[in-house]
Amino acid sequence: MADGYTDLKFTYGKINHGDEILQLAVSMNSFTQKLKNILLSVKENAKICKNITVSVDEHVSTADQTSLGINQTINDLAAGASDMANSIETIVSEMTDMGDNINKVTEDTTDCYKLSEAVEIATYESQEALNNLISDNKESAD
Repeated sequence: MADGYTDLKFTYGKINHGDEILQLAVSMNSFTQKLKNILLSVKENAKICKNITVSVDEHVSTADQTSLGINQTINDLAAGASDMANSIETIVSEMTDMGDNINKVTEDTTDCYKLSEAVEIATYESQEALNNLISDNKESAD
């Protein structure tokens, strides 16, 4: 039994020493059967544990792969958000430049309008001076 043999049968038929040997042989046979049943149960439970361990390992592997995929997706989203932020920053900068250019065009248009008023006044004054000159010239001729 110490070496793992659970199929041993203790016999008592050839030995006639009374009830103690008989009880010892019956008890040893019962013990051997119970030990065999316990070992079979342990073996079955070990198989179940192994199957559960394999299943858990597969689930952990799947979760690990899923985790890697989620991590990659998060990194891709972060990179996309960073690119979008850079694009928005560029757009804001370009819009600011465009606003500055519109303000410059507005200033230039205002300056042009003021110059055109000055040209109009100068033209009017020149026309008046020319009319006076024509009139003076006519008087001189008369």
